[in-house]
Amino acid sequence: MTVPVARLRQSTASCALGLFLAAVPGCVVVIEDRPVATAPLVTAPVAIPFGDPGHSARPSDLYYESVVTQMQRAWLERDRASLARLVDTHDRSDAPAWAQERVASFRRVLLVMQFEEAVLDRGELDLPSPLPALGERLSFAVRLGPLPSMPVRLPGGDDPLRARFVLLFRMTDTDSFGTQMDNARTQVVDLPATVDLAAGGAVEVPLAVDVPAAGSIVRRVAIEVFLMPGHVELEGARLPNRWVRCACGEVELLPRGHEPIAAQPLVSLRAALQLGDAAHFPHVFLAARQLARHGASEDCQSAASLLIDRVRLGGDEQARSASAALSELVADASSRPRDREGWLQWWAERPLVKR
Repeated sequence: MTVPVARLRQSTASCALGLFLAAVPGCVVVIEDRPVATAPLVTAPVAIPFGDPGHSARPSDLYYESVVTQMQRAWLERDRASLARLVDTHDRSDAPAWAQERVASFRRVLLVMQFEEAVLDRGELDLPSPLPALGERLSFAVRLGPLPSMPVRLPGGDDPLRARFVLLFRMTDTDSFGTQMDNARTQVVDLPATVDLAAGGAVEVPLAVDVPAAGSIVRRVAIEVFLMPGHVELEGARLPNRWVRCACGEVELLPRGHEPIAAQPLVSLRAALQLGDAAHFPHVFLAARQLARHGASEDCQSAASLLIDRVRLGGDEQARSASAALSELVADASSRPRDREGWLQWWAERPLVKR
């Protein structure tokens, strides 16, 4: 059974924009989406009731108090191997009754820890192929499960302790002058129905990222999906789970119509430089980027020669555009000049460019 997730909360775009667009390529501008205050992410405290059992101070009781403390520390430190050794060693019929109950509880906790390890980065991002153009909606899905031989149920629906997932998106946009803008946002997704993973159930979370291009010509989108701290059902008991990343991935989006540039980058770069207008600055950047990644060494050298002429003779914006494209061709980021004079000096020394 695959359960589609219907409830979706998206953070309000209350963006604090520090928009200082520097004239040098490579300037980084950070845009943060801060979610507004909504319902608490966890509706009940994540805790294991392993406190003072109120027993007598017999030596066996004092000993098992120490053992329980060690077990709880191992749980807090996510040390499943140590916890398993403690449970196996002290799961004894001659232990005090209260200690037997605690050990049995920790044995169930071990299964939850096994579940956490089983879902760690095991989810899948079902991304479209081909990818949409930059500025168009990116629709995809996150799948988790099924998990054979894992007797765990994720509560959902109207259950106040229903499972929730956090989706973190980090987007880095680059414009034709090499300026970068970082945009981070989150979505919280509630599980609408309980999923029995032991019975072959699976969670499917449909999602979409819809962000305008806003002058960007390259967008990297990094996606992380986390199961939030909460509770899972195991052998009729509800036990706490911790924060665990279920899936991750990254995509790169380019403008619609970039394919001819990618097919003939040097030809496209030469033509765009001859036109010299702002409408073709993106062509210059994308062509240089393609050459840097896949071009032959002699093509990269030819492109650098064409670009340095624009740096030397072009107007201010033309020089900025050419400088950003040259930055794509320089293998060592630390050696990239930051102004027109620097690029001319760079060319005089004739460094090697990327392949």
